[in-house]
Amino acid sequence: MKTEMRVLARVLRAAGPMCRLMVETTPGSVELSVRPGEAGGAEAVDAIAAALGTTAGVTPAGGAALYTVAATVDGVGVVAVHLPRPARTVAAPRRTSTADLVAALDTLVAWLPPLPAGLDPVVVLTDSGAAVHAQIRVTDGLDAANFARDLVAGLTEAPWPARGADTTVLLPGGLPLSIHRLTP
Repeated sequence: MKTEMRVLARVLRAAGPMCRLMVETTPGSVELSVRPGEAGGAEAVDAIAAALGTTAGVTPAGGAALYTVAATVDGVGVVAVHLPRPARTVAAPRRTSTADLVAALDTLVAWLPPLPAGLDPVVVLTDSGAAVHAQIRVTDGLDAANFARDLVAGLTEAPWPARGADTTVLLPGGLPLSIHRLTP
C-alpha cells in the first residue's frame, strides 16, 4: 500500500492545485474521484492526465458520460474519474488544498505498518474542503478486530468519531484516521 500511496502523492504533486478529491488506494491501484458537480472537476482530470503523460476522455457508463483518465505508473494503475453535472448546492469556502491531501499521504506512508492482504485493506483519503480525513477499511473477519486494535495502539482517540467507524484516532500531526471493519 505504501507504493501505491507514494505513486499517488507523486501524481498529485505533478498535477498541482485542483478541486476537492476523494482518493482510494487498494493493492496495485489508486482511484481519484471528483465529486459530481464539483467546479473544476474536468480541469482536475486534465491536470492528472498531464501528470500521467496522457490525455483524458469521455467514457459512457450507464447512460452517463464520465470524464476519465487511466494509466499505469511504476506498476500501479491510476484512474481519475469525474461525472460532469450541475452542482446541487453552493460549495462552502474551501480551507484545504491539494497540498493538504499530499501531506496526508506523506503522513500515512511514514506511519502505516504493513497491512495484511487477507483483510483486503483499502486506504481512503477525502478532502471535504474543510479538512482531510483518512480511513482504513478492512474486511471483517477473525483477525480484523485484533488488527484494528493493534493498528491504533498508542494513538490519541479523536474527540469526534467518524460515522460508521470502529474507532477514530489522530495520527502524528493531527490527521484524523478512522478504522472501518466491513462485512464480507
